[in-house]
Amino acid sequence: MTDTNRIVILDDQRFLLWTSIIIALLFSISFCTLPIWSSTFDYDKNYNEGWNAYHQVDAKTGNIYITDSPYVFTNYTPVSFYIIGALSTPTNVIMVGRVFSIGSFFALLLLVGFISRRLGASLPESLFGVALCIGLIGAYHGANIGIDDPQLLGSAIGLIGIGIYISSRPCLLNTIAILITVLAAGMVKQALVAVPLAILTDLTRRDRRRGIQLVGAGIFFGAAAMIVLYLIFGQISLAQIFAPRQYSIHKAATNTLIYLSESAVTLPVMVLFLLIFMRSQANQFALIYLLTALFVGILLIGGAGTASNIFIDVALASSIAAPVIMRSMREDLRVDRSIITCFIVVSIYGPMLRVPYAVEQLRDALSGSLRAEAQTFQEDLTFMANYQGEAFCHSPMLCFRAQRSFFLDPFNAGQAIKLRRVDPSPLLSKIAQREFAIVQLAAIELSTLDGGYSFGDGLELEFRCLLETRYVKVRNSGSRVFYVPRQSNLSEGDSPPRYHDRRCTA
Repeated sequence: MTDTNRIVILDDQRFLLWTSIIIALLFSISFCTLPIWSSTFDYDKNYNEGWNAYHQVDAKTGNIYITDSPYVFTNYTPVSFYIIGALSTPTNVIMVGRVFSIGSFFALLLLVGFISRRLGASLPESLFGVALCIGLIGAYHGANIGIDDPQLLGSAIGLIGIGIYISSRPCLLNTIAILITVLAAGMVKQALVAVPLAILTDLTRRDRRRGIQLVGAGIFFGAAAMIVLYLIFGQISLAQIFAPRQYSIHKAATNTLIYLSESAVTLPVMVLFLLIFMRSQANQFALIYLLTALFVGILLIGGAGTASNIFIDVALASSIAAPVIMRSMREDLRVDRSIITCFIVVSIYGPMLRVPYAVEQLRDALSGSLRAEAQTFQEDLTFMANYQGEAFCHSPMLCFRAQRSFFLDPFNAGQAIKLRRVDPSPLLSKIAQREFAIVQLAAIELSTLDGGYSFGDGLELEFRCLLETRYVKVRNSGSRVFYVPRQSNLSEGDSPPRYHDRRCTA
């Protein structure tokens, strides 16, 4: 290579370095400031926060899979509950979980940069992958940053597995380290299967014998993990972790198309490039991880209760693929800066479209909307204090902060009832007999019968009718509505009507 070529390459890398820094700063301010700042306020940022908090507190004292209510379930693997529970008190458990989420997000960025470097990308190219990761996760999965939820923690542990796989020599110790890491990710959240599938596919392609050995060792480790869960928590843990959910092919197709059109506009370009230039091992692994993550996301997004977090692995794979592609352009194709610039523009196109909206949200938060939302939550807590007794909460965090028992796990209870695994009669009877001192629903749910408390099989109308006839709405705080029992019109000695009263079955 001539001195002139060296100067050109160095100049291009300097250009890419400063471009990546600017993009990373822009995306960080636009997409990360609000979720991180909002994590310092005490309100229900996400449905899962209160649900996790109950289980994290229970983890300090016993078996999280055994509860006093038939309508509470723990459909996650246990590690995150016990880690957060051990490091917190009931008063700060949610904040500790949020800190773990923020730390996991930054760990993901470091791991994306590290893996990109190990796959041959230069420092500026790896930094661009980090900037892209900030944009993709912040723009499309920002709700997972700074919440008490194990998603990002599990994803970070999974990427450690990839880091081990591409950094170590093939040996038994390497295989064991990989399996322990991906198993740890699965013990945080069992749906994180894209990473082990990508590693297995790439290893089998390169060395079929080692791939078969990995499968055998994986089966052994997985079976050992299930036995440990059974011995520690009993059969009920496996029943809840692997409990079936409703599945919709229509939902899978619709949500996949929405995701691809909004946030994965560069995916066809990346896949096509990696398919054409498959000579290097780095390109092959990036392609395998990208396609595996997409396949797993498409498969899982059709399940009830799934959201965009199912595609976080696609964002991570894209963030690793981008610097790998740039390395290939630089070393293999020797393209000029204009082509690299075009690729940068195409890669950040999706997140850039979200910047104006994100800045507007940040502006509103700085103007007081975030503080007002937290204040409304505290006012709702104060209101609930006037009605002591069992509570029925759409927001588990509201009931958690109000120090009410966890009687109802709305999503999982709805799934169990729809799939006929649980009898709804005791729940509906408690509503019919006005046993709940207060009932809280989300205001948005009231406009549709397919809300958070949709029980299916005609029971939704029964539930709504019982609520309207046995309870009266006494407060609407904007996002939350509250009901309290109506004054009973029963004569002395009469028994309250059962849930199947004809007034609620017409």
